[in-house]
Amino acid sequence: MTTNVLYAQIQWSGGEHKFSLPMHDEWPLRHGLNDPYPRLKRILDGEWTVIDVVEVVRAGLIGGRAFKAADPALTLMVRDHVEKRPLAEGAALAKAILMAAVFGIPAEIADKPQSAIEVLELVGGV
Repeated sequence: MTTNVLYAQIQWSGGEHKFSLPMHDEWPLRHGLNDPYPRLKRILDGEWTVIDVVEVVRAGLIGGRAFKAADPALTLMVRDHVEKRPLAEGAALAKAILMAAVFGIPAEIADKPQSAIEVLELVGGV
């Protein structure tokens, strides 16, 4: 039986990072990410907002322990690699982060760096 984990190691324009949305951590709760389904639905339906994309990527980096919430480097990373790039690219990344948080990734491949599209293929989100 395959065990799923709620994170993914994703290779993206900002480098390679572990993205996770641990719903029990208080940072996502304070920023409205305690219930990922509305954001996931908007992203799946193509009705996402810039805020949806930015906040999911930001929370995913914090949850994956790549940055602390108050780290200025986090703000620069999100600005340079989400806000200043094509938004559809960021939306695919946000979708992959949310799908991993909701459906999980097989543990045996979760630590292998993958693109957002590869993560989406794993969880049936493409």
